Amino acid sequence: MLHGLSQCYKDKKGVPRTKSPETIASGNLERGVTLMELMMSVILLSVIFLAVSALYVSSQKFYYKATNEAIIAEELSYAMEHINKTVMKGMGTGASVSVFSGLLSVEINNNALLDSSNYADTDIYEYELVSGSLKYVDGVTSAVEDLCPKITVTNAIFSVGSNVLTVSLEGSYVNETVTLYSSSHPRLTTFN
Repeated sequence: MLHGLSQCYKDKKGVPRTKSPETIASGNLERGVTLMELMMSVILLSVIFLAVSALYVSSQKFYYKATNEAIIAEELSYAMEHINKTVMKGMGTGASVSVFSGLLSVEINNNALLDSSNYADTDIYEYELVSGSLKYVDGVTSAVEDLCPKITVTNAIFSVGSNVLTVSLEGSYVNETVTLYSSSHPRLTTFN
């Protein structure tokens, strides 16, 4: 045969085939992908896709859980700060901070100049858990404010003892629940 012309050969099954000069030069007698190779590559790609999608789904769940817990923590932290600032202002002739049946009351003297004539003039500020909301009642204006509007406050525990106010707030949002604890050691208050 002459160089550059196709050569004839028989494949494994005995069927006559022709080889081009390029195939002869490269040493490749067959081109293409077998069904087995194709199936193996599909299986391999499927396993990789499943692993990546499982990682994606779990990271999404973690993200949503962390976001919801951050929302709860932010709302409860604001309420804790609000309570601590109010308690630090508390003062009166008797016990300025008291707890009765889940209601936290703080007596505050709002006079600009304190003297013996106006020392007993106090306003009462209150915190109470009402139907999943932590309510704050302003002692001057009697305005009621929901301290945690984005979440449901599921539990609020106030306890007073030996010049320490301890607060435990539990809130929930979507399917997450977070509990925060706080203690106040006010300088200007007297406890009952």
